[in-house]
Amino acid sequence: MDAPARKCLTHHQPDAIEKTGAPLYVSCMTGFLDVLLYILMAVVFVILCVGVYSLVRGGDFGRSWSNRLMRARVLFQFLAVLVIVAGFWAKGAFGS
Repeated sequence: MDAPARKCLTHHQPDAIEKTGAPLYVSCMTGFLDVLLYILMAVVFVILCVGVYSLVRGGDFGRSWSNRLMRARVLFQFLAVLVIVAGFWAKGAFGS
């Protein structure tokens, strides 16, 4: 593991401030939120594609899966919005 990654895993030390003025754990947290956001966006995209497929296919598959997929998509979109808000808060509050 390289040195920057090890610094992310250690506890905050008062003298460990990046050039932006943010503690190292904040930089790691915002990096984690960025990765989590990309994962959530990919999940939403896949659910949306499967939902469109269920509409095109129709029949029993469409009836049984369309409502479940819509609920799952709304849930993951909500989680993505929460991650976006947390990222803006972290970057605004700590200036990273």
